[in-house]
Amino acid sequence: MEGVCRTVNKACEYCGNPFWVDEFDKNEVRRLYCSDFCRSEAWREKAKERIRVGKRTYNVGCEICGKIFLTNRSTNKTCSPECHHQRELRLKREQSRKRREDIKNGIIKRPEKQKKVETLTEVQRKAQAAGMTYGKYMEQQFLKQLQEERERNGRTKDVHKESDR
Repeated sequence: MEGVCRTVNKACEYCGNPFWVDEFDKNEVRRLYCSDFCRSEAWREKAKERIRVGKRTYNVGCEICGKIFLTNRSTNKTCSPECHHQRELRLKREQSRKRREDIKNGIIKRPEKQKKVETLTEVQRKAQAAGMTYGKYMEQQFLKQLQEERERNGRTKDVHKESDR
């Protein structure tokens, strides 16, 4: 009887409800729970039990709601994922506020705004509007940029002129 799928009735280890598994699928046969919900709830209960039985346990107060909770890590600051999320938001706001104050007080320099990068077609249109080829237009832009940089740095002599060589 090839190709026949036989199923086995098992009981969920968390809720006790029956569920069917394929006898020939090794992963299915090893399944202990009827759903992902039962699996995650059973895992949570086992984790709580490990905390109770563990060598070290800590009673810690949640930084957000103030609730005292039992944990096996002394570094835990929050009692639940919701409180953890609220703590992360608060820390991000505090970091942003401190960064703004540091910029205001001159401790940190304000990041320079990046120049808008022009696309090739935009540059080509500008070159055509100026009556030049793309290469000539880019050369002109480069020389303008070079001149501005020299003026900022206090250099007046053009080191790239052919007459100086």
